[in-house]
Amino acid sequence: MPVNAVDAVGRKLKASYDQMLREPIPDKLMELLDQLEQSESDRDDAEQDDAVNDNVATGRSSTGEE
Repeated sequence: MPVNAVDAVGRKLKASYDQMLREPIPDKLMELLDQLEQSESDRDDAEQDDAVNDNVATGRSSTGEE
């Protein structure tokens, strides 16, 4: 493909993507992202609770000291 054709295609793609990036994120996608963030936070909290419970059961402190 000639260089000027490649450059033209590149400019058209950039213009299309630039326009897309300026569009607002759809509400449904934002809701899904919020749900994902909440579920990850809940999972992290549960893992942290499990680690604390394991330390209590074995007599270790959360700092690793006995």
